[in-house]
Amino acid sequence: MIVAIFPFTNKDRKRLGDMLAGTVVVAQPRRALLQDPAKVSASQDFRFTRAQLAAYGEFEVQVLQRVLAESNTAKHMAPVVKAITKKIRYAGRIPAGQERAFLASFYQAQRRHLEERLLVGKRKTSKLAQEVDL
Repeated sequence: MIVAIFPFTNKDRKRLGDMLAGTVVVAQPRRALLQDPAKVSASQDFRFTRAQLAAYGEFEVQVLQRVLAESNTAKHMAPVVKAITKKIRYAGRIPAGQERAFLASFYQAQRRHLEERLLVGKRKTSKLAQEVDL
């Protein structure tokens, strides 16, 4: 009974075993999860072919996820949009102010494409790697 009550009787709320061993219990605060960019509403005006989606891999999707989470202005997103449209040879026009919508649409389509490929045992880790069978 005394051992069970011991943590309530000292200021650090240590168990008897913690006091004898000289250990310290540390509480870590819980981290709040960021909003998933896949949940961001994306414009349905942007369509991508399988060949365009095959240009990138998992690494690039993770980078794009960080861009969507950390960048809020078209000024920061414009170079990313330019690089992606050049790499995938996107022929459509992206109206001014629609950079975020384009990136969100591409992120969702790219992520869906990679997840579908994983379901059939195919994996592409980056744009430089070849797709491999699992």
